[in-house]
Amino acid sequence: MLKKRLAGVLTASIIAGTASAPVLAASVPDLVKQGMHGKAYKQGMAEMERNEGDPAFDYAFGVAALETGNYIDAIFALDRVISVDPNNVEARMALGRALLAVKDEREASAHFQAALRARPTPAQREALNGYLAQAVSAKEGRE
Repeated sequence: MLKKRLAGVLTASIIAGTASAPVLAASVPDLVKQGMHGKAYKQGMAEMERNEGDPAFDYAFGVAALETGNYIDAIFALDRVISVDPNNVEARMALGRALLAVKDEREASAHFQAALRARPTPAQREALNGYLAQAVSAKEGRE
């Protein structure tokens, strides 16, 4: 009898929305995939001490940092990815973009060229060529 009453109370509280269930936070990579870069960056900052050095975390955090204008954080995170996976085209592209944003066209170009040597997809190759052109144009514009 008591079990039925408790089950009824629990069911009623769930329906009413008063029962508290654990809410699982989305991972930083999941938030980035959803395009929620601001939230991913904020969550990544909170999780940095625990997850720094995990390439999946570092890549996602780097992209989130890049997309929110936190270029120095992006550079550090993406550099950690490259140090363990030098042929990661996506990480090199993002790192190059962050370096372009801080006006380091020479380093950005080096990463774009390394990504081109790492067998990018046709779409990546096209984007990389565009980024290389931006780097050259930006450098020439400042000279």
